[in-house]
Amino acid sequence: MAIFKRNKRVSWIITIVLLSGILFFFILFLNDVPGGFSDRRVSKALGMTSTLKIPLGKTPEEAVQKFRGNDSPNRVIYQETVEEGVLIFMNRPEKEDTSNLQVEFVRKARFGWKWVWGGGFGTSRANAALIYMSMAGLDDIPTPFPLIFGNVLDPSIKSITAETKESGVIKAKLIPIDPDKTIWFVLIPSAVVPPIEIKGFNQEGGLVADGIINDFDDSNNIELIR
Repeated sequence: MAIFKRNKRVSWIITIVLLSGILFFFILFLNDVPGGFSDRRVSKALGMTSTLKIPLGKTPEEAVQKFRGNDSPNRVIYQETVEEGVLIFMNRPEKEDTSNLQVEFVRKARFGWKWVWGGGFGTSRANAALIYMSMAGLDDIPTPFPLIFGNVLDPSIKSITAETKESGVIKAKLIPIDPDKTIWFVLIPSAVVPPIEIKGFNQEGGLVADGIINDFDDSNNIELIR
């Protein structure tokens, strides 16, 4: 009888553990399924009354492609791994005297990759040494934003910094894409608030471009200092 009771207790423990595991993975599935809990949180952060149905992708690129649409002309030019996931930089064929760039953030979900946040710009290259776009983060959603990113148009610029009152000087990352194209970006601590001063320096460390960002969710050109 004692052995029977012990075996019955062990069976109950095994059953509870198995059911708990099944429930755990079911909750994870409900979190990441299109229209699930995570999509509701993102939709709320975006101020939407309806819920986005963000598809899962097998890769970060596929996640972006599924969300943005398969007919998007944008191509991936660079990826940066961050703590929260992956930043994907993309652009489309550029017309003469114009420049464009887009950044998408995707996170690793239990069952694939999910788009979270992103955007881009298209603007004239006229008289520009640097082009930037600044983007804020989403409330209560883990992302690497705020982020400032853009194109380096003047070849004399070899380094870029973002100067803030809260964090001092933050060095940007410059990425050569091809001999005629360089992109740049800088991750801004969440505690920082504009204004943010963007400075471009030449090979000798001389200041050649200088501009002020007074607001996140902004884009503009910065000209060479004359």
